[in-house]
Order: sequence, then structure tokens, then C-alpha cells
Amino acid sequence: MRILVLVSFLFSVSTIAQSDFFVKSKEDHQVKILNQGLPSLELRLQMIERANESIVAEYFIYDTDPSSRLFNQALAKKAKEGVKVRVLLDAFMTKPQIDPFHLRELELAGVEIKFFNTAPVIRVIKVQYRNHRKLLAIDNTEAIIGGRNIADEYFDLREDFNFVDQELWVKGPIVANIMRTFDVFWEAKLSVKGKWPRKPRLSDIKYRVYTSGMLADEQIRFNDKLLKRSMKALNQDLKRWEQRDLEARQFLDVNSDDLALREKVANFSEPLLSKITTGSCQEITFISDLPEWGKRSRKRRKLKYEIFKRMEESKQRLYIDSPYFITDRESKKVLKRSFSKDKKLRLITNGLFSTDAIYVNAVFNSSILKWIKKGLDVNTYQGFLPDDYPVLSDEIKNARWGTHSKSFIFDNSFLVGSYNFDPRSSLYDMELAIFCDGSPKLLDEMLTMFQQKIEKSNNLSSRKDINKYKFKKIKFKKVLAYYLVKPFALLLRNLL
Repeated sequence: MRILVLVSFLFSVSTIAQSDFFVKSKEDHQVKILNQGLPSLELRLQMIERANESIVAEYFIYDTDPSSRLFNQALAKKAKEGVKVRVLLDAFMTKPQIDPFHLRELELAGVEIKFFNTAPVIRVIKVQYRNHRKLLAIDNTEAIIGGRNIADEYFDLREDFNFVDQELWVKGPIVANIMRTFDVFWEAKLSVKGKWPRKPRLSDIKYRVYTSGMLADEQIRFNDKLLKRSMKALNQDLKRWEQRDLEARQFLDVNSDDLALREKVANFSEPLLSKITTGSCQEITFISDLPEWGKRSRKRRKLKYEIFKRMEESKQRLYIDSPYFITDRESKKVLKRSFSKDKKLRLITNGLFSTDAIYVNAVFNSSILKWIKKGLDVNTYQGFLPDDYPVLSDEIKNARWGTHSKSFIFDNSFLVGSYNFDPRSSLYDMELAIFCDGSPKLLDEMLTMFQQKIEKSNNLSSRKDINKYKFKKIKFKKVLAYYLVKPFALLLRNLL
């Protein structure tokens, strides 16, 4: 009897958990489209500040730069006030930044941290499955999901390169479902705690003591030399350890630079936030993949099949805004079936100048012509800011910019999420998105932003156009890198 009860309980938990990963709701929700980076940072900080019970954050990239300092200092403050704060990070992309020293400081402040899929690179298959979800949610009431990670380039703060990205802020009952999917990821076997740093000791330094074949005085001189060398290595390790320890301890300490940036972000962003349209959707849908890897994971993909379904069912328009565009066997078939006589298919993606992934662009340039010939209206982002996109300084304005939005428009509905149109998002990465149906006001805003990006893009209608814009504004080193990585990129295209 106990076994039957246990099996029944586990089955019910699994069913409930999975039901949260594909939720449709016609209840009233407030929705905002976050097209600009700095206001989206300000909104995050405001959400964290008003949290009373719980905060969950989940990211693929998580830096330790100025914007991340503000974000983590805000999390630590709420944790010390008694709010339950949990952060789930993809291990492959975030461990170089959130090292054991930063982990220790965050956990000492009360912020719980886990890393997703810590498989070593030698586990060639398992290591491919990454958590690409991007999420901040509080108190089961409001959430932000979309394309932005936690780093300066996602919040319009760098003077060399930034992303034009998109997110949705949503407030309403569906946020409880979103947070429950976080719980499932948090408790998954693939999510594990990290380790704190250990101070180097002499016993960590390996040196051999030679005794045979030497006279006694030779043994002493030789081993003294080895010991001195080992002590020198230990002292160097200790200096590096102490420097990293100091930097991590200062990470959560609010200094004058943090206060100045916080004030600047608030003063700049609050007027912009007040102008953002708040709309509602007749039907809002949240979809996420499950925290799995291997063949089972591929068979139980939820998000991509809903995207594919809507791509084929759309009658008038299918607009795709994705930083990367690589088709695999399955997406090729879907895209082919998506063409029809009276339907407009448009794509915005990065060119070589605006991309952060040369290898993806190498594959794109080699395969895009066939889609152009089929009728896909292809546009590569030039690397400039859209019109009516304010930033803090001329230096930031004149930086190189790339599109990082993961957005689709299907007739009169749209989605914003973390899904790229590439094999990684289709086969390996765990993704999430929100679909909005029946909101003319929000749809108009999506179409306006899409058109603004089109106006800052190069239209590719022939091979001549591809060749014309391929290396425009590109320096020799990048051209050389392009040709060096191209053969490998084409060979490994299903991993990109």
C-alpha cells in the first residue's frame, strides 16, 4: 500500500510540474514590452526592492560588471531582510564569472545559488544541453522573461558593443506557473550547489624528494632547491588567492561608483518606464522546455513545436527577429511549409559586423541564398541603434550594436522569449517564451520595433547583396577569423 501511495504521489507531482510548462490563460494580466536595456535594468531593481516573500532568477550569462553589481547587491539586501532568494545559473557560461569566491559571498549574504549541468567538457554529449532560460520573478505576482542576461552589454552600458534586445514583463496568475517551473529546474538532478574556495597550502604543491644515488649533502642541496621553488609557487598562489578573495568581498559592498550608477540608472530610466505601454492579452501562453538531456529531452520539446505549429498556421505574416539563423533538418521542413502565396515572411538577424558569433554568420552566409530564392525577406542588422532609442552617452550610442531579440510575430499574435532560430535552441538548450494573442496595442508596438530594426538593416535579395554586405566595415583580423572558422562551423552546424 505504501508503495502504491508513493508511486501515486510521484506521478501526481510529475503531472503537476509538467502542466506548468505549457499554460494558457484568459485571465487578466498586465503586460509590458521592454525594448530598451537600461529601463529593463531599472525595472528589475524595482521588482527586487518590492519583493516580500521570494525572488527567483535564472540566467545563461551572469557577469560581475557594474550592472551585475547593482543586481546582486539588491538581491543580497533582500536576502538579509528575510526574503527567500534563489539564483540558478548555467554552469558552462557563468562559472568563469561567478567563481567560488563570489559564490561564497553571495551565499553568506543569504542568496542561494545552484549551477545547471556541471558535466565536464569530456562528456561531449551531455555538456551540450544547456539552460538558456532567462527569468526574474517575485512573489508569484510579476516576472520578466526574454533575451537579456545579466551583463552590461544587455543594459546599454558598454562603449564598445551592446545588444538591442526584447523582454516581456508580466503581472498576473500565470507568474505562479512560471515560478513553479523554476522550482522544477531548481530541484532537478542537473542543478547542483557550488563549492567555496579553499586557501592554498604547501601540501597542494607537489615536489619529489630524491634520496637514492646521491650523497647526503647533494640530497640536502637538491631538496632545499625543490622546497624553495615550491614555496615560491605557494606564495604566488596565495597572492592570487588573496586578490580574488578581496575582489569577491568587495563585490557586494556598495561603493561610491555603485551609488552613482544606481542614481544615474534611476534618473534616466524612470521617465522611459512611465511611457511604456501596458497592455493585456486575450490569451496569454507560457511555455518552457523541461530540465532534461539526451533523447528523452528531444522528444519532449514543448516550445519549438508550438513555434513550428504557429509558423505553419500563420496566413498573413511570419516575422522572425533572431540573433542567429541556422536551419536543421526539422526546421527546414517547417520553414518550407510556412511559405504561401499571400503570406509575408521576414527575417532580421545579425550580419558579421553586428554579431558576437563569427562562426554562426559563416554558416548563415553559406546557406541563406536558397531561402531568399524561396521568398524569405532577409535583413541583416547594420550594427547601429534604432531611431528613438536613448542611451546615456554618445560613446555608448556610437558603440557597435547587435540584435539579440528572440521574437516571432504570427499574424495577430507574437512571442518573446529565449528561443533562437538555430539547432542549439531546437535540440539542446532549454528555452522559455510567452505568447500573446489578441492584443492590437502590444502587437502594434512589436511591429513598430521590428520596422525600426528593418530600417537599420541591409536587405539581402540576391547573392550580389550577400557579397556586398558580407565584409562591410569589417577589419582584416575578423575577415581572417571568418575564413579560419568557416570550415569547422559548416562541419559542426548542428551544434551552433
